[in-house]
Amino acid sequence: MPELFMTLKALYERENRHNKFMASLQGIDLEKEKAESQPENITTHEEVYARVARRLGASESEAGAIEHGISADLGIGYEVYRA
Repeated sequence: MPELFMTLKALYERENRHNKFMASLQGIDLEKEKAESQPENITTHEEVYARVARRLGASESEAGAIEHGISADLGIGYEVYRA
């Protein structure tokens, strides 16, 4: 999985450099617009896995447990108690 993240990051950076170059040819400064936008959120492996689980039909409690590093793959049982 880390190889996939590194590959996707490299592809994103290459595309980003290309877009900045093309925008600079048209007189647009993408760095200025990026600074004005929201800061980037760092996504962890567990968050990605939880989003995939939600889309595949997992309940919110299962996805929440996955997001905190608990999964059935580990052989760990869990119950979610909410008030």
